[in-house]
Amino acid sequence: MSYFGGFIFKNITSFGDSPAISITDSSASSYTMSSGNSYALLQNVGDSIAWFGSSDVNPATGVGNYLVPGERLILEHAQAGVEVYFKCASGDTTTIGVVEA
Repeated sequence: MSYFGGFIFKNITSFGDSPAISITDSSASSYTMSSGNSYALLQNVGDSIAWFGSSDVNPATGVGNYLVPGERLILEHAQAGVEVYFKCASGDTTTIGVVEA
């Protein structure tokens, strides 16, 4: 169970207007901070590692950081338009759940 911005949730894949992000190995998928929100919690709710970083994130060359299943990335006091890109290693897929406040 996670606590975030007054919400309690466990492995949810969407909250309000924030759909989950499907991550594959073919191209980077992005999350963009919505206008009017200053916090975002991005949780790997799938079964594979999700690499994240800038648009050139690349698991094959080790470019970026990664979230293991169940791990969270929290963006605090982020400005609208901030982008984070996600990609899986070859043959993997996962899902990133999103909560914004």
